[in-house]
Amino acid sequence: ALVLCWDSFMVLKYNKGMRIKCRVSRAANHFFFISTLAAWHYSCRKDIRDEWLRTTGKLTPREEKALADFASLMQTKYGFGPSASYLGDIFYKYTGQTVWRALKSFVTAPEDYQVLKNTFSVFEKRFTKVWQAKNIAPLMALKSALREKRSLEFLRSLESCFGKKGVLGAPVVILILFSPLDRHHTSAGGANLKGNFITLELPALEKNSWQMSYSLAILGHEIGHMLFSGRSGSVLIRTVIKDLHLKKKYGQLPFETFSILNEAITAAFAPLGALGQSYFPAELSPLLFESISRINVVPIKHSSAKIISYYGNLEILFVWTLFPLTVAYVREKKPIDLAFVREAGVFLKKIVE
Repeated sequence: ALVLCWDSFMVLKYNKGMRIKCRVSRAANHFFFISTLAAWHYSCRKDIRDEWLRTTGKLTPREEKALADFASLMQTKYGFGPSASYLGDIFYKYTGQTVWRALKSFVTAPEDYQVLKNTFSVFEKRFTKVWQAKNIAPLMALKSALREKRSLEFLRSLESCFGKKGVLGAPVVILILFSPLDRHHTSAGGANLKGNFITLELPALEKNSWQMSYSLAILGHEIGHMLFSGRSGSVLIRTVIKDLHLKKKYGQLPFETFSILNEAITAAFAPLGALGQSYFPAELSPLLFESISRINVVPIKHSSAKIISYYGNLEILFVWTLFPLTVAYVREKKPIDLAFVREAGVFLKKIVE
């Protein structure tokens, strides 16, 4: 059974099958707010930043200095990368004053702690305004949508494609991050945290909308990452990279080869891939067919002089190219294997070499 829990930090009773726990944390949302305003990484969305500044006012010189200090720490020590320890693992997972106790042992220098403490203090008043104005209705709409039969079947089917029952060994914890964007936008997700944690940016979603269905498929995409990683999917990807003699990084690609393949394989199933289409066809099939025009900007034997955009371009090209194979895996409830990963690797090789 799929178990959904909606208290902020309630204890989840274990049951057979996938378990999902949704958590709402002020500390997590405070970190999300500051990270977005600091714009330290390409994943920090400009539309959310602009909306927050529109509603809370122009930044002061003191705030700009605090954000610059925060961004510097994130880009040099506490962001993403093999040598970095992601700061989100503290603010997204811990709550209340336990955040700051955990942070003291997490930072590599005492002065870093003071910079972070100062940044959060500087933005306390501005964030409180945002936090008090948050819209709870989308959370209730998400709760209702997740309990629909097709949503439950979609989430359960992820185990067939990406993993096996019990592969996670613990509940999937969805960290709800309230977005100021309106109902015309969709959720965005991330699986960058250690353990079974997923972040989900929640705009003003409404029930029975294509935005809600797409957001559920995005959630499936992130859970797919976790399931695939939980059964050593990275080993399959690295094996294909080695067997096909693929470079660690190609100049015309925005990410390393491993990351490109990892994202492409997951996208082949959800949100717009065959698994998403199987459960949300009326809402997602128009989005898939509208994307055809975007694959023309990624010609085979692409010039290495220009970096290929992944999101919205190369991602869609992988979805369309792997679609017949993905449909077969979904229909047969066959988990992603070396043969599937190899097909993705062979196609990437045609583009970059």
